[in-house]
Amino acid sequence: MSRIFDIVQSLTGQKNNLVVPRQFLRFFAGDQQAYQLAAILNQIIFWSGHSTRDDGWFYKTHEELGEEVELSSDQVRRVVDKLSKAYLAGILSTANKRTANGDKVKHYHLDGDALIEKLFPATPCLKEKKEPDSPDGSGEVAEPEPHNRQSGTAEAPLPGSGEVAVPILYTDQYTDLNIQILNYRPRTISEQTKRFLERHPDAVDGVYTAGGRSWGNQDDVVAAAYVFKRALNINASLCEPNWIEWANDIRLLRNARNVTHKQVCEVFRWANKHHFWSTNILSPSGLRRKWDNLVAQMGCRSTGAGSGGLDWDNTDWAEGVLG
Repeated sequence: MSRIFDIVQSLTGQKNNLVVPRQFLRFFAGDQQAYQLAAILNQIIFWSGHSTRDDGWFYKTHEELGEEVELSSDQVRRVVDKLSKAYLAGILSTANKRTANGDKVKHYHLDGDALIEKLFPATPCLKEKKEPDSPDGSGEVAEPEPHNRQSGTAEAPLPGSGEVAVPILYTDQYTDLNIQILNYRPRTISEQTKRFLERHPDAVDGVYTAGGRSWGNQDDVVAAAYVFKRALNINASLCEPNWIEWANDIRLLRNARNVTHKQVCEVFRWANKHHFWSTNILSPSGLRRKWDNLVAQMGCRSTGAGSGGLDWDNTDWAEGVLG
């Protein structure tokens, strides 16, 4: 566990007073259960620091957690399920295990470092970057020339990181959007990462964290780039995203809803033009959380206009992306 997580852990959750960090509420912003999600996560982090087991697992019944945050056991069960499957998949693990007295109780385990990366992503802001000069004086920024979606390799490692920055140029096959993304890969691949890449060969040309906790293929990154470009039209001061996490959210959304990259971009494009959703859905994680609501509203609007529903084969959704 990192020192940062130890500090966060010491500040969260108490037995008698419930203090929920504001960042937790921001993370769940837009979800009707934001306070419940933040409160339960708060307590899980707190109790993870009191585990007596070497592997970090601890147990709490739904009733016990419910008493601490004034929720019913059924509410706790639903919130925990949403946390472990929707928001913190691969970070918060749960399992029904037997205690010393033989009772079967819900056990929890947190990947502290991964949680911090998820809650507090360290990404530079675009507005702090110097705009590249126009080589021809036209005021237009020259686009880098694509080379099979990959351009060169870094000759020097990132200072102190032990990793090499590999610049990859992704060309959006749907929108001709060119965007250069730095994919930080370990200089030496661990056995765990090798096994991950063997299981998921499509991640080789995409992005991934060490060990494959978060990853996405090339088209997941393309879709993430599409989302970011359109989100900038709403808020030009947005920070450059953590591309691995954004691609990971696209992948999880596709797998959970059995949809294509094109469908993901179609729904986001609709939300990006909506009077309410345009300022509330600015990332793939937000799109994941509100997917059902968005698709339902799109369907209702299409039906009201006399349409037979969404036409996923229509390519009009890509219109004006570069304009």
